[in-house]
Amino acid sequence: MLFDYKQTTYEVFLKGDEESDMIVFCCAEFQQEYFSEKDFREKANINGDLLKDIWDEVQDPRYM
Repeated sequence: MLFDYKQTTYEVFLKGDEESDMIVFCCAEFQQEYFSEKDFREKANINGDLLKDIWDEVQDPRYM
């Protein structure tokens, strides 16, 4: 998935195989990796602002 927030494009994707998938959240400036959906939902952030708290402000969410 791609989305824009404050004029930056961010990406979220799965990496690995079925037994050791991780969720990667990244842009040109950073990369965050999470080993569970729960961790991603609770910890994914942009400059300390949790993604779940700013989701209403993202623009153009789309699939790659």
